[in-house]
Amino acid sequence: PQLSYDDLLAGYVEDAAPDDTAKSALNAAVAARAKELLHTRRPVAEKVFLLRSQGYSFAEIAQKCGISESSARTVEFRTRRWLRETLQQEGFCDD
Repeated sequence: PQLSYDDLLAGYVEDAAPDDTAKSALNAAVAARAKELLHTRRPVAEKVFLLRSQGYSFAEIAQKCGISESSARTVEFRTRRWLRETLQQEGFCDD
């Protein structure tokens, strides 16, 4: 079975909800917002982020995206940092 994009994002973005019900609802909200935010980034940033969340190595991501492995690492790091900071500013995640 293949995971949906939202499921992958929910698993990749950390949260701090106190119980499973709240955590599940928060994961869904965070995943939905993260998906919206990622669509505002360059297509390569969204693709790198998604592939990394699926467990691809940076070498595999670089090959799939036609970029260097170093660029894949940089894009993923900057996208994840930007996404976390944006979600924090919007009140979705704790510091």
